[in-house]
Amino acid sequence: MKDIRVKSFQTALERLADSLDATVRLKRWEPTEAVPEPLKRLALDLPERLDLANRLAAGTFLSSSADAARIDAMRVATERLVAAYGAYRGNLDLPNDERSAAMVLQEEIGQVRSDTMAW
Repeated sequence: MKDIRVKSFQTALERLADSLDATVRLKRWEPTEAVPEPLKRLALDLPERLDLANRLAAGTFLSSSADAARIDAMRVATERLVAAYGAYRGNLDLPNDERSAAMVLQEEIGQVRSDTMAW
């Protein structure tokens, strides 16, 4: 990995996954319990991190074939996370669907986190 953009994209994707995870966790948080400040901050950073990951995924990178493959894998991972988050957001008003969408989102987050080892 010689292209610094690969590492930047990887970091952005990891941070997006952290913010998505925090958002789902906060949704299930008991209102009687205090929310840890780091968790709250991660969730509040979600819009900025979504925007950055989407901009990176939409970018055009000319690089070595190995780096290009990494970028393509991260682009696909970003699209999966954004789609799962969209489904989650679309089902927040439906209790059974919200739980199911949250599970799908968390599964995607877990998959992306495990895939980052290969990049």
